[in-house]
Amino acid sequence: MKKSGPASSVVTCAALKSKIEENKFVIAYFGEESAPLFTDAHIAYANSEDKIQFVHNNEAACAEEYVSSTPSIVFFRKFETPVNVYSGKPDKESLVSFVKPLTVPTVFEFSEEEIEAVFGQQQPTAILFRGKADKDAKFVSVFEEAAKTHKGKTLFSLSGVSDGIQEKLAEFMGVTED
Repeated sequence: MKKSGPASSVVTCAALKSKIEENKFVIAYFGEESAPLFTDAHIAYANSEDKIQFVHNNEAACAEEYVSSTPSIVFFRKFETPVNVYSGKPDKESLVSFVKPLTVPTVFEFSEEEIEAVFGQQQPTAILFRGKADKDAKFVSVFEEAAKTHKGKTLFSLSGVSDGIQEKLAEFMGVTED
C-alpha cells in the first residue's frame, strides 16, 4: 500500500494515536513540510523504508504532546522507551542511524520476528545460548548489562538450543545442548 501512495501520510492527532497503537513502529514528523528535517530526513527515509509507518502533522497542540519544539521527529515503538525524540541532523543517514538500533530491544529472545535484524541487516550480534533453567542466572544479568553499555553498536540476543527457530540457529552455529 505504501508503494502506491505517499511516503508519509498527513494525520490528525487522533489518527496518529491510532497509528501508534496499530503499528510496531511509527515515525512522526511535527512541523512545516518545507523544513529540511521533513524533506531531507523524514521523506528521504520514508521513500526507502517499508517496515516503518511514516506520518506527519502540523498541529501545534498535537506536537506539544510529544515534543518541546518543532520541527521535530519522533520514533514510536511498542517496547522499552515507546517515545524517542530525534535530535540529530536534518538528513536521511543521521535519522537512519538513530532509528536502526531502536528497532530491536536492548536484549531480545531470538525469534522469527528478529531474524531480519540479525541476518538481513547484518548487524554485529552477540548471542547467548542458555538453557531454560538459566533464565535468572547471574551470567544473564552480566549479558544484559553489556547490552546496555553497547546499545547501538551490537545487538544482544538470548537463545535456547532445542525449540523451533532457536534450534535451527544453534545447529547453524554449531552449538549443542552440552
